[in-house]
Amino acid sequence: MSDLERAAREFAKQPPAQLRRLLRSRGWEEADNDHPAFYVFHTVVRGEQFVTGVPREELADYPTRVRDVLLALCQVHGSAPQEILRQVRHPGSDIITFRLTGPAAADGTISVDDSLRMRAARRQLLLAAAHSVTEPLEFFPRLGRQPATDFMRSCREAPPRAGSYVSDVLVPVAPQLVADDVEAPFSRRTTLMVANALESVATSVGDGDDGALLGGARKGLSANFLEALADLQPEGDAARIEISFSWSTHRPPPPKTTSKHVFSQEAFAPVREAGRVLRETAPRRDFLLRGFVGRVEADQPDQPGEWQTVIVGQVDDRQRRVQVRLEEQEDISIALEAMEKVAEVSIRGTLVRHGRSYQLIHNGALRLMTEPDDIWTAEDDSDF
Repeated sequence: MSDLERAAREFAKQPPAQLRRLLRSRGWEEADNDHPAFYVFHTVVRGEQFVTGVPREELADYPTRVRDVLLALCQVHGSAPQEILRQVRHPGSDIITFRLTGPAAADGTISVDDSLRMRAARRQLLLAAAHSVTEPLEFFPRLGRQPATDFMRSCREAPPRAGSYVSDVLVPVAPQLVADDVEAPFSRRTTLMVANALESVATSVGDGDDGALLGGARKGLSANFLEALADLQPEGDAARIEISFSWSTHRPPPPKTTSKHVFSQEAFAPVREAGRVLRETAPRRDFLLRGFVGRVEADQPDQPGEWQTVIVGQVDDRQRRVQVRLEEQEDISIALEAMEKVAEVSIRGTLVRHGRSYQLIHNGALRLMTEPDDIWTAEDDSDF
């Protein structure tokens, strides 16, 4: 039995209401008529008009007529029957499909190590996109914001299926009840962020403009997203990763969105490098710097004004010399006292890297770490 016949049998089990939602989600318009046997739909693709009809359930030849609807969808959208069937089976979810192709995956299997690596990378990819929905940043020191973590808990993984190595992530999406919805639900915005970010990567790499990867934070190109995409790189020179999208039938599909992106081996080197550069150079807000004062100097001795301070503290598991400009007399006094006593201090601000040097643009007071309640915990450095 062919894939088409198997899909047609399953398709025939779907009620007319579900098929009507499917057609609407793929851009078909329902005609305003009272046909006794069919719900008539039409669409225009590449200047050509297509018409199909969803049979009413009481028709004796319902399975045959439903098969015609499936054929129309395959023809118009260039979709495989099983892809359309998956969309019908999971009407309340956007589906993100990850397909690994290449000689090593020709039998539909991959190594256990590759499976674990790619699952972790896939999770980071979605989690990073969800964080960019909350706030577009070049780098997220911690991927722990609640809307994003709640989103990840709602996602489901379907069992892998045939066709090299293929796995689906189902993203539940609330239905659209009114045409003028103010804003799509968070989950739909996240799926769309993933799609748009991948399109930006594909365009930049395809045009040979690798530097464009560094300026796409608003499109979801954070260091976290790019590093996760690079970690999806499959083994083998001929291997590729394909990421495609099917949209929930409960909401209209987003306009002008590419449904599939293919990344071959040459794409991953610039993506990985862009992720590294963004991670190292992106401003890090609300950074808690702890360390020891190495130098305190007035910009203009004998005159009031700013003082240049160097604090030696830990940044990314290494000791760094961080420049901090102090304006308040109290902060300057604390810095001088800390340097004299070789006492530890802490200060919050935005950490900025300039080449090999670091600067903290502070928005908090300098604290002398002398009291028991000054003991720092990981929660103090959370990413709000």
